[in-house]
Order: sequence, then structure tokens, then C-alpha cells
Amino acid sequence: MVASTTPVPPAPPMAAPFAAPPPPPRIAPSAAPAPAPIAIFSASFFLVAAASCANPDVLMS
Repeated sequence: MVASTTPVPPAPPMAAPFAAPPPPPRIAPSAAPAPAPIAIFSASFFLVAAASCANPDVLMS
């Protein structure tokens, strides 16, 4: 019984570090939707700019 009670105290300290990371993930999901449209917009803008440079007629259409 003494051997089993000794390993138990080390476990709570390990649980605390794992408890700390969960709060950031909760914030990340709400922050993730915002960067995604920005990345898509910048990527699409780059593609449009590259296409317009390669084919000037694209701007006319």
C-alpha cells in the first residue's frame, strides 16, 4: 500500500501542466476562423495578381 501511495502524489503535479494547455485551445478555435479568411484572401489576391500579370486580358473579362 505504501508503494502505491507514493506514485500517486507525482501524478497531480503532472495533471496540472496538462490542465494549463486546454485553456489556449479554447481560445484558438475562436481565433482560428479569423486568420483563415485572411490567408484565403491573401492567397486568392496573389493568384489574381499573378493571373493578371500573366494574362492582361483577365482584367478585361
